[in-house]
Amino acid sequence: MMKIIVADPIYLPDAYRIWLEELGETEVFRTAPSSREDFRERIKDAEIVIIGRYGFPKEAFLSAPRLKLIAIWQTGYDNVDIKAATEHGVVVSNVPSYSFDAVAEFVFVLALNLLRRVHIADARYRRGQLDCSCYVGKQLMGKTLGVIGTGDIGRRVIQIGHGFNMKVLSVTAHPSLEKENELGLKFVDLDTLLSESDILTLHLPLTPSTESMIGAREFAKMKRTAILINTARGRIIDPAFRINAPIRNIFRKPARIAE
Repeated sequence: MMKIIVADPIYLPDAYRIWLEELGETEVFRTAPSSREDFRERIKDAEIVIIGRYGFPKEAFLSAPRLKLIAIWQTGYDNVDIKAATEHGVVVSNVPSYSFDAVAEFVFVLALNLLRRVHIADARYRRGQLDCSCYVGKQLMGKTLGVIGTGDIGRRVIQIGHGFNMKVLSVTAHPSLEKENELGLKFVDLDTLLSESDILTLHLPLTPSTESMIGAREFAKMKRTAILINTARGRIIDPAFRINAPIRNIFRKPARIAE
């Protein structure tokens, strides 16, 4: 009988668990592995492993000789060594359209919060500081939106941006007039997007070519008032520049990052 392991905590409704149990012997772990050794012990007899945020360490392939499929219950797959999976004949699946509406909406939650200073006003009001000057913010309507990545999430962000009457710029490896017309945007090079955008939002997978793609050079080209929103992977932004204070100190501008 096929052995299915849910190796770390994921959202698994009862109906889905029943469906898995109809496919084969199923074991569901409700806690994250305590160590690499614990993970290898969990998956050693599995033919299918379902994983969440813990991922699948490269060395674990040697501990699962029967493994045929790694199913990732989210969109990102950078926590699985795809090369090692290929070498071991293991298929890797993900969920490309997982929660893309929610992520796109959250981009604008962050943008509006930072522009309108909602978090600052809320904190001061709760402390009894009623000075209205802290409530003064800027509007999102009519700003320039820079979208890096036009997959499902990026496209939905663009649609919402049009609702705010935003001018939309984007960077893509394969620009075309047809795609510009379809999405209602203008494709530009990265430097132009960085220098002209009021809100920049990242919607890329983490790969060797995207890791640390936003660093000192890119921050220096941004507007003084620009907001960078990263709902993709943290390491797309150079780790040295993820914290607000160092950015302000180095570039002497109020650059803001939301992750």
